[in-house]
Amino acid sequence: MTVRKATLEDFSAIALLSGQVHQLHQKARGDIFVSADSPYTQKEYQELLSSPSTAVLLAQEGEEPVGYAVLELYSTHNRRILRQRMICSIEDFCIHRDWKRRGYGRLLFEAVLALARRSNANSLELTVWE
Repeated sequence: MTVRKATLEDFSAIALLSGQVHQLHQKARGDIFVSADSPYTQKEYQELLSSPSTAVLLAQEGEEPVGYAVLELYSTHNRRILRQRMICSIEDFCIHRDWKRRGYGRLLFEAVLALARRSNANSLELTVWE
């Protein structure tokens, strides 16, 4: 498996994968999530890729997309009582349902962790919707 930064040409793969995650979210938390084929329009995806504070990673087995992660990097507010910190937030993380339980999630997470370290992040955060 390889993990690389996603490109504009990867939109259809990301749309498919993010659609799977969104269906799970919408089914479990219909009080929060509305029905949609994919969380990202092509324009929104392009904005993610062009933002200096966002990274989109695509995991592939050969040419087959098996997972993706969307990360946001940001600095904490400068407060008198807190040291400024760099946060890497996992906004989306998905392994295709046909590729689960084969170690791809762990490998993608290791790539996320490596990117966070290269970005000098002090913290890696994940929001879970329950």
